[in-house]
Amino acid sequence: MASGTGTEMVAPASEGTGIGALLPALALALAGLVALAGHALTRPGTPGQFLVLTRPGLHRAEVLDLVHAAGGGVIAFAALPGLSVALSGDDGFADRVRQRGAWLVLPAPGSLGCVASAVEGAR
Repeated sequence: MASGTGTEMVAPASEGTGIGALLPALALALAGLVALAGHALTRPGTPGQFLVLTRPGLHRAEVLDLVHAAGGGVIAFAALPGLSVALSGDDGFADRVRQRGAWLVLPAPGSLGCVASAVEGAR
């Protein structure tokens, strides 16, 4: 027996369920992460301090040798394989490290915690 109102309860169509609904938010989060990383890596750094990216399988002793042969010294190894922080006062240091096998050499950002403080205090 049907009621005489003629209205029926219908569930709304489930549009945009699943991973497709999250894509705009994921794209925005990824764009923000890329922008933050780009800003952190391109701002002026501490003079003579560099981020050195080498082949991830390279042993730390080999990285020390590579940086030392280019006229610098490693002051810290990052948690990511192949990434280290080096110091050098030589103008051609970045080019010499690249010639010896480093993939990327960038001026280190100014805020590397106590590493930057120790460098500033040593001057």
